[in-house]
Amino acid sequence: MKKILFMAGLVSTMLLAACSSEESVVKEDGKVNVAKGITFQFTEEEYVPGVVNEEKAGAKGTRAVQSETVDLGNGLVAELSLEPDTMATAKTRAPQPMSDGHYTIYAVDASNVRHDGIKGTITSGVFTPDALGEWNLNPGETYTFVCFNDAVTDNGTSLRYNFQTPNGMNENPMIGVTTHTVSTAAHDVVTFVMRHQNARVRYQITSYTAPVENGMFRVVGSDAGSGYGIIDYDVKGAVTGHSGSVGAVIPTTPMTADRAISYSPYVETYTATTRYFYYPDAYDFVYVQYSNVQGTLYGKTNPFTANRFTHIYANTILQKNHSYVFNWKVKSNPLYLYQDGTVGYFGNKGTRTPIGLVVTEKTASDKGLAAALNFIPLVIWEQDNPPAGSGDTYQNNTVCYAGPFTGQNDMNGYNWTWDAASSLDGKVRANEQTKYPAFYTAAHYNPGVTVTGANVGKWFLPSFGQIVKTIHLVDKSWTFSATDTWWGNWNSAPGKTPLTTLKGYLTQAGGDLPNGFISTSTQADGTQTFRKFQPIGLVTVPYPNSSNIQLFTIWKTMSNGGVWAFVNY
Repeated sequence: MKKILFMAGLVSTMLLAACSSEESVVKEDGKVNVAKGITFQFTEEEYVPGVVNEEKAGAKGTRAVQSETVDLGNGLVAELSLEPDTMATAKTRAPQPMSDGHYTIYAVDASNVRHDGIKGTITSGVFTPDALGEWNLNPGETYTFVCFNDAVTDNGTSLRYNFQTPNGMNENPMIGVTTHTVSTAAHDVVTFVMRHQNARVRYQITSYTAPVENGMFRVVGSDAGSGYGIIDYDVKGAVTGHSGSVGAVIPTTPMTADRAISYSPYVETYTATTRYFYYPDAYDFVYVQYSNVQGTLYGKTNPFTANRFTHIYANTILQKNHSYVFNWKVKSNPLYLYQDGTVGYFGNKGTRTPIGLVVTEKTASDKGLAAALNFIPLVIWEQDNPPAGSGDTYQNNTVCYAGPFTGQNDMNGYNWTWDAASSLDGKVRANEQTKYPAFYTAAHYNPGVTVTGANVGKWFLPSFGQIVKTIHLVDKSWTFSATDTWWGNWNSAPGKTPLTTLKGYLTQAGGDLPNGFISTSTQADGTQTFRKFQPIGLVTVPYPNSSNIQLFTIWKTMSNGGVWAFVNY
């Protein structure tokens, strides 16, 4: 008996029919009985990363991430982006198994005449025919073989796929088309590559230091008449047109976090994602307009404004068999350093106690930087102990900047405090309680709780550049306007008050920033005799009737200067 095999996904085979091994596959009328003479093989094409911001369907490769930023109005900012789904590139050694379902195969000859063939069900990679009737084709003739599952409808002369069904989305329409010349050979094989007719999208929340808890995602609405939901094909499986519309299609859906919260000195990234949802080929993603995310993030319950308008404005045409991620990167300010050396947002502090405001994040190659939560006022920078008649106009640091403006990039606060070689008198100023009170006070700062994190270093008097970085946490546009060589304004954008915001960051965590001067460890030459070789300082209240901040070379002996200690971690 001649064995006829239908293979699914190249992973499973099943004997479908048997007849005499001497029996010819060619009938007396010269036709080939397909049920005796042809083996069908199936593979399922894997999804590939989607092409982003490409207005023509069928483009190859991936594009840059397309994004926009939305202020959620509650201390959170979300960067929304449509991205290629790189998870779609994950490969395994095993071939992609065929999707379960009911399939139909027919052939079309060169005269565009359809020859009906065979139907059957694939379950776990095994194809089982509905029946084994005769299907006769001409040997030596080339046919277009078409295979599709029941998600595609068939009227005998054309095919149609309707994305929306009475039960929701039509998630997995599959069509395979191949040309093959029928042979009388004993092992004639027709190979199908089955292709998805939908694009797929995952909805994802990317968060930092903590995952979203009990996350839920839904599309609240979609523009009626947007995007085409019906695709028509000719008898050979070629697309002939699009029609219909797609309404709201995404129900409220749970989001699965990639892992549980784990406290760390580094800013860890977490993701929570939905299952895949599907859109028809050539669908314009711009019409997914209203997204609503629920859950708890950074200590805030349901922090995402309901019905937030979130469409990506530039068109991106979703392509069949392509995979995408609609990603919300949600950030907040500020980050805090905790007593155990970890960092995190205040809403996720748990049993930890904050000891500092994170200025720069710790990386694998660089230490992090944090400012103390409490400011210590009325501390003299240096006792007046110069040579007779010189006042306090002599240089202390090994580097003295030519005015405040040139000192804004000084990041050397730790060395000015703890390194004897950085001081012209050779002293470790952190140990000089009488001569250098500000340095000593900063170095012996007590955060009010026992610090157990071994990565938390020694406190120090910050440089001016480190103070600038701190203010840039809330206003990156903060710029210098020189009024003189010894004083000037740091200008904020209209309506922004960086020091007021910083004070709010400190008070939220139990600290404060009282009025006065912030003394830095940076030394500048103000050119005027009484301003030479002085520390740079700035006022902790805005300039009157302005959001600007006044900046000075202050006197070393000025009693209303104060200490804001910093630490590396």
